[in-house]
Amino acid sequence: EKLLLMEGEKAVSTAATRVKIEQVPLFVIEQLQLNLNPMNAPQIKKALAYLRHNYWLNPSHRELARMSGMSESQFSREFSRLTGMTYRHCILIARLEAAFYLIKRHMLTLEEASSAVGYENCASMQRAFKKFTGLSPRQYIRRYPRAFRLERFEDLGADEGEGEATVSGARSRSGAKKAGR
Repeated sequence: EKLLLMEGEKAVSTAATRVKIEQVPLFVIEQLQLNLNPMNAPQIKKALAYLRHNYWLNPSHRELARMSGMSESQFSREFSRLTGMTYRHCILIARLEAAFYLIKRHMLTLEEASSAVGYENCASMQRAFKKFTGLSPRQYIRRYPRAFRLERFEDLGADEGEGEATVSGARSRSGAKKAGR
């Protein structure tokens, strides 16, 4: 069966599933879009919409600034001020969330998911995943078999029974709350 795609679309295909990469939910970008007032931040809202539909292409900071009609430094300041995170951090989270979703919901391998979301190789995605969550992708999947949304944590201790990671429950390995993360 042939899958027809419009220019700019990307499909992930395995024997078990076919999915359009644009249809993968990106909770971080969707939440940022909901929280932004389009009257106060039309350029950043436009950049987030573009990022939502092209995150796997790893668009550059310069490209988004130009598309938004801003200088690179102005774009960085506005993006950080309005979203609370840097552009690079936002795209990192979006790509990791998408990879995690593809692995969990569509049974893709780490290699297939990392390729689908724009990583050059699986090792790059695994390093980014471990830096963000504190666990390798395989450890995360084993520990949270029912989780479909990626959350940052180190060790949830008491929250492990829920089967889903939560940011508010994040604890350090010693069990104490981790400040500043």
